[in-house]
Amino acid sequence: MLKNLLLLFTVTLLINSCSLNQPTQPEVAIDTFVPPAPPPTGKGIQLILGPFDIEKYNEREVYMFKNLVNTDSLFLDSISIVMKGFSHHFILYKYTGSDVSENVLRDLYTNGILNIPEAQRTLNRKFVFGAQTPSAYFKLPNNVTLPLKPNFGMDLNSHFVNATGGKMSGQVWVNLYTRPKIGSSKVAIPIFHNNTSFVLPAQKITTISGTYLFPEKINLFNLTSHAHKRNTNFKIYLKGGSRDGELVYESKDWHNPPLVSFDPPLVVEAGQGYRYEAIYNNETSGTKSFGLTSEDEMCIVIGYYFQ
Repeated sequence: MLKNLLLLFTVTLLINSCSLNQPTQPEVAIDTFVPPAPPPTGKGIQLILGPFDIEKYNEREVYMFKNLVNTDSLFLDSISIVMKGFSHHFILYKYTGSDVSENVLRDLYTNGILNIPEAQRTLNRKFVFGAQTPSAYFKLPNNVTLPLKPNFGMDLNSHFVNATGGKMSGQVWVNLYTRPKIGSSKVAIPIFHNNTSFVLPAQKITTISGTYLFPEKINLFNLTSHAHKRNTNFKIYLKGGSRDGELVYESKDWHNPPLVSFDPPLVVEAGQGYRYEAIYNNETSGTKSFGLTSEDEMCIVIGYYFQ
């Protein structure tokens, strides 16, 4: 089954691996950009991806592996991400493979052609945190942490869009802030539910929906979404229990989705979960579906919970 999933994923990527013509992206002022300072000594680690060039009217998606070289386990308190330029997204992954070199840029596309080995590395990646705004800050609840084991390996993934008539430089700074180990701390578990099977007919408004039920009781403390420019609305409702149908998340701006925190966390019993509804306006003359470029679409629910 794993081989079939990999084949399906690879074929889907190939179908959508077309080169782009003048992509569009909200602009971010970069002439006054100041890189963020690293965390204080002993209180965290700074990771830097880039710089790398993006040609005019083009986009570029890259990866870079970083080994934290931590001899002891680290316990994350918060994460800060700052991107310079016309950022589309940034994702921080745990990487379990052994086939990449540290501090080497790896492109997802080369001359408009999908790099198949790079796409296949998805099987060795586990989502940690992501952002699609120029800056993002994520603070874990006081009794919850994200533990990083010794010699923790991370794959940094950046997607930049250059909608200008000149070459630009992309770069990302990631600050991982740590805290001392607390014996009673709960472990944060990421949610990354990615719908890759939807179709958006030409010249139509389409609603994509789906339901996810948790097999065990969870405490949901964070939700956000990820989609591309044809998404006009993204809602998440609770499914099951006394709060069935309650709206707990809504995004009306695909490029600036809110990062919603719940304090106290939402208690979701075993067999309960959430239902999402995402609305897309495909104004083009062609069908749109899941894909990795800014001209394709995505439909992803992202969040965190603890048990």
